[in-house]
Amino acid sequence: MNKNRYLLLAAMGLVAFLVVMFQFPFLQHTPNLDLVNKKVISSSSPRASAELKKARDEYFFRMLKDPATGKLPPNYRARELEFAKELKTKLGKNNSTNSFTWKEAGPADVGGRTRALAVDVADRNTIIAGGISGGIWKSTDGGSSWTMKSKTSDILSVTSIAQDTRSGHTSTWYYSTGEWQGNSASANGAPFRGTGIYKSTDNGETWIKIQNVPVHPFNSNFNYVSRIVVSPTTGTVFIASNAIGIYRSQNGGASFSLVKGGVNQHFWGDVVVAANGTVIAYLSKATFSSITQTDTPGIFKSTSDGAPNTWTSITPSTYPTTSYTRAYLASAPSNPDILYVLTDNGVQSNSIDVVSFHKITVSTGASEDRSSHIPDFSGEGLSSSSLGVLNVQGTYNMMVAVHPEDPNLVIIGGTNLFRSFDGFATTPTSRKNTWIAGYHPTKFIYPNQHPDQHSFAFDPVNINAFWSGNDGGLAYAADITDTNYVDVFPWIDKNTGYNVTQFYTVAIYDSSGDNRVMGGAQDNGTPYFTFNGTTTSPSSDVSTGDGGYTHFTRDFALTGSQKGRVNRLRYTTNKMPDWNNKWSVITPSGATGQLFINPYVPDPNDENYLYYLSGTQLWRNNSVSTIPDFQNKTTIGWTQLTNNNAPTNYVYTAIAISKNNLSDILYFAASST
Repeated sequence: MNKNRYLLLAAMGLVAFLVVMFQFPFLQHTPNLDLVNKKVISSSSPRASAELKKARDEYFFRMLKDPATGKLPPNYRARELEFAKELKTKLGKNNSTNSFTWKEAGPADVGGRTRALAVDVADRNTIIAGGISGGIWKSTDGGSSWTMKSKTSDILSVTSIAQDTRSGHTSTWYYSTGEWQGNSASANGAPFRGTGIYKSTDNGETWIKIQNVPVHPFNSNFNYVSRIVVSPTTGTVFIASNAIGIYRSQNGGASFSLVKGGVNQHFWGDVVVAANGTVIAYLSKATFSSITQTDTPGIFKSTSDGAPNTWTSITPSTYPTTSYTRAYLASAPSNPDILYVLTDNGVQSNSIDVVSFHKITVSTGASEDRSSHIPDFSGEGLSSSSLGVLNVQGTYNMMVAVHPEDPNLVIIGGTNLFRSFDGFATTPTSRKNTWIAGYHPTKFIYPNQHPDQHSFAFDPVNINAFWSGNDGGLAYAADITDTNYVDVFPWIDKNTGYNVTQFYTVAIYDSSGDNRVMGGAQDNGTPYFTFNGTTTSPSSDVSTGDGGYTHFTRDFALTGSQKGRVNRLRYTTNKMPDWNNKWSVITPSGATGQLFINPYVPDPNDENYLYYLSGTQLWRNNSVSTIPDFQNKTTIGWTQLTNNNAPTNYVYTAIAISKNNLSDILYFAASST
């Protein structure tokens, strides 16, 4: 049936609080492997991965920028929180019927990006973890359940957590905020400013802000803290403040002073304290383009509790000479004289960051360059050459873990986890015993684990038990030394109730009593579940990748994923979207220029019609329900509405349809490029 459409174009800038992901476009909750092979159409090559990252950055920059300045508005997240507080007050004053009671609906079994993770040294069943956009969560039953301990009014960008492990002080914890690069609540590769350092003296039950700083302007050493540690011998607190250097506090965080580095001198920093109290710091050579670096970069140690002017360089002679960026320091708990350092050299080869790996003897400064022993299992199982390598994705995911009692059992992390039993003194040859997490050469994703590794913790009692924090949340290994498995290292999912998933979109069906919910999530596809007001059902992913816009219609569901892909899923008998047997990718074959999370909308008055934006183009489909199953893009039913292209230097970014079937109006909006 032909329809006359009145098309309104509104060229406007759009501001929204959303989330973004900077890693590979597959995820843990995947359906049958054969179907994944048919449905996942994004390339897994290094170049394609880099292009996807660029597309994500550009998309969210357009969404968040000020249309008048073309830049990100300062302090926007803090303004949003303040506006939300004011709005609640105003609604309550104006009309009590306007107030809402909010309940957490779910999902209850999908995690999210976790940069902070620790196990209580006094109670192995107490674990505290921090979502990068989800705040602090605590478990007292070994990760079987979780409770949020942050206030929702806080900026929830948790970057690092540390416990005072001295006897009599173990109830004291600290966590830092502010992500320097790649935050999913920011844009264009932009940082997300934190608001200070938080402290708990009741074992993580309550937290107070001990260094309270404004989000804007960026004039504080507490805006971007990538690591916080506590000396096991003195209780001194150290932080690595990006763009500046290393600060310490000798009074429980009441005040901090700069002990190594310089303002605007070092783009990245890191700090650890060895078991004997030796403090080790890293300062990057990379700095701001407008700054002439006068402070010396490299790796330094202090045996005087990090006091100023007590630092000695232990930078290896074979250390990179390029503008090396981020490094991750790891001190061996059982031998404080052993330090491992994983460094991003600041250059790329075949779209993959070149990294260095060194072992340093702290007392003498002697070092071994073990970079050539970093594993490379490219080409094994899967066609992609990027899956089996150490890919730190522009410093986004980096970590090094050393076993509590065996200084030679070392795990390094990028998108994957690689394990060595000799500290990478030799090149591992056993793929099965080395490549133990992240992507998998035949299953795409390790079961119960997830790519993009950020944090870890060892069990203080069962020292072989290992916790992993990644983009999918939390995973647990009962024995990290285990080699007695056939092909897949055994992980246990620990995300039940750890609700830090980052959502782009959400959808419900517009009918009273319908409990179905689904939403597009960062690197966790489109979780689908039901919520009846009290009970949340287990979720299932109905898109893969980065979930995009989602819609329930009467006869089918529509889900999206990165770069404009749209899936039509027919319902099962219980009205669940059928991702395994009744799917079709209905993206228009001729569409180009899609945003990373690309808008489309079905007509609520006639759901055979679908409107789709792609760059400067507007498309219409009039046969959505009759497109055959198992398509991989299609031309069926699609027409490009060529009279409605976006103006020069604009791209389409939003679309909506009037639900009044008398008006029959489509609205679509554009943003300047």
